Amino acid sequence: MSAPIVCQANAQPHQRKIEARHYDHYENGNDETVESYVKSSELDMSINSFGSDAFSQLNLEQLLRQHLPHHRLGPLVGTGGYGACYQVHSLNSKRKYAVKMISSLNSFRREYKLLTKVNKISKEFFCRIFTAHCQMDGCFIVMSLEGKDLKSIMQGLNKHRYSGSTLVRIAVQMLAGIEAFHKTGYVHQDIKLANFVLSSANSNSIKLIDFGIAKRHKTSDGRILSHKHFNRPKNYVGTLTYASIPVMRNWHSSPRDDIESWLYSIMGGAHGKLPWSHLRKAEKDQVFDKKSAFRHWDKEKLRQYKFRSFHRLLSVIDNWDYYDVVDYDYLKTYCVKIMVANNINYYDPYDWDLANF
Repeated sequence: MSAPIVCQANAQPHQRKIEARHYDHYENGNDETVESYVKSSELDMSINSFGSDAFSQLNLEQLLRQHLPHHRLGPLVGTGGYGACYQVHSLNSKRKYAVKMISSLNSFRREYKLLTKVNKISKEFFCRIFTAHCQMDGCFIVMSLEGKDLKSIMQGLNKHRYSGSTLVRIAVQMLAGIEAFHKTGYVHQDIKLANFVLSSANSNSIKLIDFGIAKRHKTSDGRILSHKHFNRPKNYVGTLTYASIPVMRNWHSSPRDDIESWLYSIMGGAHGKLPWSHLRKAEKDQVFDKKSAFRHWDKEKLRQYKFRSFHRLLSVIDNWDYYDVVDYDYLKTYCVKIMVANNINYYDPYDWDLANF
């Protein structure tokens, strides 16, 4: 259950503060929502900046001692452009959680808002949010601690790529998670294997993470925002390897662009890498040229790669534009047809099960 929000009714607009009531979902060992012993901290969305030491590990340890008594900071889980994620341990229940320290105020606002939204839509495809803190001394979000990400798992496999059986089932689950996320009215803008993790509750299920650069695509009543509503981007958004052709042209992203990134992710997982994976940010034009030429590969060239069954979906996705509705059912049915043609059982062991990850 997401943390409920209570707004101070008498606050001035520029001073509006949001209070996140904290609930202890875990200390009593079940899913009942019980008000926590942790005192509520305020999410001050009106601040303009943080203190100079707000994002040090030492400061995070102090924040946890102050706002989450009986919890201690654990090892680093991962880092990104907008912060770092650590394990946090409950000294009472002995359970572990994830605490994400976010260095950008806008990213914190977006991540907190979207975690709250997706928790209402589906807990199957997303991390659970437990509590959050945002003040001049820094900000963090406490979430469920999940398993390894799909890119790290792939790199740890003997062939450094996924088997066809695992890959096509991953593809279906990723699509379901992306579809659920798009129900928020936002576009993720950074779909890739590294942003999908194994569920800690069920290692055969995956969850979509990291909403820090997501962008609104629809209004609250479901109307698509005109591209004229936004300033034209000065550069692509997301990860170069997986960025769509329209995004690389500095067009506004839409759900179809997340799907193009999904397809690149799947094809990269099938072969272990994409034909442009070795190129760096400074070589953006070469990446664009390779992605454009990739659409015209003939059957002879495609035979050298494991992703040839998915390649034909490029022409489908290329026919969708900013205002089109993604046909998720068509894509999922396409994947199921691959499973049937190759006698793949949805409940077969995954590569990480066989490798004892």
